[in-house]
Amino acid sequence: MRVGNIVLPTDASGELWLRFAQHDRKRYISAHRILDGSFGPEEVAGRHVLIGTSAVGLLDLRATPLGPAVPGVEIHAQALEQMLSGDHLIRPAYATGAELLFLVVVGAAIAWLVYHFGAAMAAIMGVVAIGAVFAASWLAFTQAGFLFDPVYPSLAVVLLYLATSLDNYVQIERDRNRVRHAFSHYVAAPLVEELARNQDKLKLGGEMREVTVLFADVRGFTKISEGMSAEALVRLVNELFTPLSEVILAQRGTIDKFMGDAVMAFWNAPLLDAEHARNAARAALGMISRLQIQNEDWAAEARRRGNTHKPVRIGVGLNTGECCVGNVGSPERFDYSILGDVVNVASRLEEATKTYKVPIIVGERTVKAVQGFAFLEIDAVLFRGKDRTERIFALLGDETVAASENFRKLERAHHQLLIALSAKDTADAQKALEACRSLGWDNLAPLYGTYARRLAPVA
Repeated sequence: MRVGNIVLPTDASGELWLRFAQHDRKRYISAHRILDGSFGPEEVAGRHVLIGTSAVGLLDLRATPLGPAVPGVEIHAQALEQMLSGDHLIRPAYATGAELLFLVVVGAAIAWLVYHFGAAMAAIMGVVAIGAVFAASWLAFTQAGFLFDPVYPSLAVVLLYLATSLDNYVQIERDRNRVRHAFSHYVAAPLVEELARNQDKLKLGGEMREVTVLFADVRGFTKISEGMSAEALVRLVNELFTPLSEVILAQRGTIDKFMGDAVMAFWNAPLLDAEHARNAARAALGMISRLQIQNEDWAAEARRRGNTHKPVRIGVGLNTGECCVGNVGSPERFDYSILGDVVNVASRLEEATKTYKVPIIVGERTVKAVQGFAFLEIDAVLFRGKDRTERIFALLGDETVAASENFRKLERAHHQLLIALSAKDTADAQKALEACRSLGWDNLAPLYGTYARRLAPVA
């Protein structure tokens, strides 16, 4: 707007931006000085004078950026001074566009950082950007008289940061819930929570890692299932594997799959377990113990119904070695599983329980990894696809059993038996066999029956 030779830079609404100065009492001449004659005309000579009031009761006090209660007449005086001096405060036409550009660029950068590097990195970037825009706005104000508004774009950036952080948090929780749901059927609850907190421990794809693998299979399942309806058979399998699964999960195991009347599990994946072989051995012993209790329950139920119960027996194979662990399959359908020779050997060890008539057979590497348990070497075998024999062991108990005097006697007598069998010394073998049988290990009677048949003369 032009007033004579003076041009006033107003905005599109005809408003003038004021560059407010601090309130100065020296600019005021009180009315009582004029009335009592103490006022001198030279104080206002050559100056513009505005008459107004500063009394609170006359309701002409206004809030400005530099004071909460400034007389309205002073605002008029400052506007007049700005018009006469030409020292205007200008809000450029592109100011709104620049503020929106700042909001878009910084907001997009913060959103990207939140989703890719986390809220902390985005917060640092946001604080730096907001600090920079406030500094630039202050320099533009003090040096060039340009007015940019850093407040609303900064508040918008903060709100955007909070919104994206909240959305990212919701996504993280959704991912955690997905991990919990995916693994709750395979691993123990404490492990599920740890995976949810540390998803980087679950490596997608594959990695080489030492694991201990367990195979368990029901003995004589075909005969057990004869005459049973499909519903009864499914109920039997569920009642069998429910307690066995609880034992595996309680020992930090991961259930890989159920295969009809068999189950496969492994330790030391997806989470590291320094005691994986020992935990797997405890799980194998626990499964045999829980199955005995389950058989007693089934037998009691059968007696109530006037039926007979066929005891269910399982064979368990344990093996330790390095294999590939990870998600196996296709992008549309995959399973968290393990691949490698250690898996095949564990399956062969489980099959060997049928031949040697013992509940649990363990590979040599597992025995080396589990010190202090009650192991008995039973043979050296050559598995299919292998080029060297492997020593196999029967697992009879934990540290308590291994420390018993009776087991020590059995261990010595059994060792003498193996030496005699290797030397084909029938007399010493027969003597050692009788010594083993005399120690009262009834669960080893089928195994020693197998050895006895080896000693029997060929007709």
